[in-house]
Amino acid sequence: MEDLVNTAVQQLQENHFSETRLSLSGCDSTVDSIWPSLQTSGQDLSTFLDCLHSRIHDLEESSRILLLSRLRRIMEISILHHDTMRTLPTRALANLCPNIRCFRIERCKVLSNIQSLFLEFGNIWMLQLHDCPQITSLDFITNCPLNHMHISHLSIRNCGLVSALEQKKIDYNSERSSKRQRRESKTNDPSYTQDIWTRAFSVLSQTTSNHVELSITKCENMFSIPSSIRLLASKITLLHLTNLINLTHLTSEIGSMQQLEVFLLLDTAIKHLPMEIGRLGINCLVQVSGKELISPPKCFLGSMHALRKYFTKKKFRIWRGFIRLSILLRYARNRAIERLYKPGGKGYIKCRESFESKASEHS
Repeated sequence: MEDLVNTAVQQLQENHFSETRLSLSGCDSTVDSIWPSLQTSGQDLSTFLDCLHSRIHDLEESSRILLLSRLRRIMEISILHHDTMRTLPTRALANLCPNIRCFRIERCKVLSNIQSLFLEFGNIWMLQLHDCPQITSLDFITNCPLNHMHISHLSIRNCGLVSALEQKKIDYNSERSSKRQRRESKTNDPSYTQDIWTRAFSVLSQTTSNHVELSITKCENMFSIPSSIRLLASKITLLHLTNLINLTHLTSEIGSMQQLEVFLLLDTAIKHLPMEIGRLGINCLVQVSGKELISPPKCFLGSMHALRKYFTKKKFRIWRGFIRLSILLRYARNRAIERLYKPGGKGYIKCRESFESKASEHS
């Protein structure tokens, strides 16, 4: 660890290290050659940052001021390949780089706790979570303090986000029911997950940014888009849903997003788009594709104008069908009554026999 820290200090002291971006990589090879990178070689990131902080404060005053000023200039940070990191060391990171505004977290296989992210960094405007399968919800957003939400770009790829899973039935009184099973049951409870989505979207809608770009890709546990996404209607300008192979339902609330400029729905299991999608702005760029997509046909996916025309005609056909059905039902009802109760009909004969039998009894 001491050698790694000394190497990191030397890199920070080099004249070319004046970037506003920094990469913290857990592997030996430089993953992102564009960004200056500090290698931890598989060591615990929290311990590495604490040791680096102590080492910098042990330097001479001029060197210490130089390094701290360089670290304070860092606005974007990338955390890569930390396979054993379960909790993001936000406090240790904030001690070194307190002005981070852009986070990129990738390939952290067991990372599951980033609850303190917005507590330590109050000016984050971009967050990318890629290849972190233990991130199962957006509950970390709900911990953001009031008036500290500045997110304008949120990208989630290949994570364990859960939406609308069937609840697992577990007998909590059974001795076989472990704490892990109980926790999984709570996480997979539809009402619990939907509540998390609602609170997360509610906080995200309070961002000080004029627009929000939301991207969710390659999340296999996404079965539907929560209807609470309507809370972002006044902010969201880009919605990117791609490679969600189990996504079968798109909420009708999509039609309420009048500020949406780009809507990408690619490679999903959705068969029918809601008619409300025709209420999107006429200038909204819409791209939809999927092997199982039935409605609308591919020939109508070229423009928003074509989609509106298709769904308008479909709605007109539905109403026309209802009108025709009501006419037919009324005609069938009148015809049935006529057949039953006109002279010679089954109902007429039955009523006459009943009347004659009762009249004979009283006579």
